[in-house]
Amino acid sequence: MVTTAVKVTEHSTEKALPLHLHFDAVQYIVRGYVDPDGFERKAPYDLLFTVLAMKGVMNRATRDEIVRRLAAEGVHTARVVRHGQMKEISTGLKQ
Repeated sequence: MVTTAVKVTEHSTEKALPLHLHFDAVQYIVRGYVDPDGFERKAPYDLLFTVLAMKGVMNRATRDEIVRRLAAEGVHTARVVRHGQMKEISTGLKQ
């Protein structure tokens, strides 16, 4: 998939480039347990979240392709922090 390049902002020194995407399933899966040995005992977790990071500049078409691929993997909501503000992105799938 190739996307069309656009300039991100007038203040940016970088330009969004057309990107060819390659997905690798790399993330942290964090489980929280009430008991200190909960993981070792394979107890049900009390909290679950995933952590992954992204850095760089992309255009809207590339972002839309990422959302489409996340939806294809069954993800319904992604939350991102940009410039210190939390933003929720829906992929269109129902929970």
